[in-house]
Amino acid sequence: MKPSPQMPLIPRLIATVGCIGYSPLAPGTMGSLAGALVFFLLPPYPAPGPFAIVLLALFAIAVWSAQQMAAARRSDSGKIDPQEVVIDEVMGMAVTLAFLPLSWKTIGLGFLLFRLFDVTKPFPVRRFEKLSGGWGIVMDDVMAGVYANVSLRIILRIFFS
Repeated sequence: MKPSPQMPLIPRLIATVGCIGYSPLAPGTMGSLAGALVFFLLPPYPAPGPFAIVLLALFAIAVWSAQQMAAARRSDSGKIDPQEVVIDEVMGMAVTLAFLPLSWKTIGLGFLLFRLFDVTKPFPVRRFEKLSGGWGIVMDDVMAGVYANVSLRIILRIFFS
């Protein structure tokens, strides 16, 4: 999918995570992978307070940019949740890994669990897609991230403690 000429550059770059969303091969997976890679750059135990602030800021930016992109895309193609919007996958990965010790194991398992819940959308994840605009685009991934975070905590406790 080509970028829409009427779509402003900044929200488009944010929503597509630097154009990763235009990947012809599984843009959602590529966006999730980009989100996972960011966590490899963080310290093993990010400070909870600053991390929570960054998480809230990322959420606000994700909803805003997804809304901008969806509005432009809706006029172009009728799509409400354009596949090139992948900032929601980055947000979902952030929720998946929130407040956990970061390691290759945690990030890798978190990535797999998030993709599982994002693709299968267990109840009530799919219901969040019905929210309007950017909210619906982002909130289903946030909820998939919640499922992945809880599952990851259980797996880490049972198999790795």
